[in-house]
Amino acid sequence: MLEDAQRAFLEAGKLAVFATGRQDGSPQLSTVAYLMDGEGRLIISVKAFTAKWKNALRQPRVALSVNEGHAQLIVYGRAEAISEDPERVLMNE
Repeated sequence: MLEDAQRAFLEAGKLAVFATGRQDGSPQLSTVAYLMDGEGRLIISVKAFTAKWKNALRQPRVALSVNEGHAQLIVYGRAEAISEDPERVLMNE
């Protein structure tokens, strides 16, 4: 659970470093844009051909580091791969 100050810090940010694990166990770091949805989930958009997508499918334990100057918040969690966004499908019909 996020504290109010942590939630506000995440909502104010736009860029983060997304950490996944490569197949050999070494870390993979990628700068990503993110947003927080109404349920407190952090959402990033990645292409299915990228290493970060493949890594998160294989090993869903991930981390996201949000930095603003010297302030930093690291969130650990499990990635959920959504290959088709129902809202985008509806918008394109």
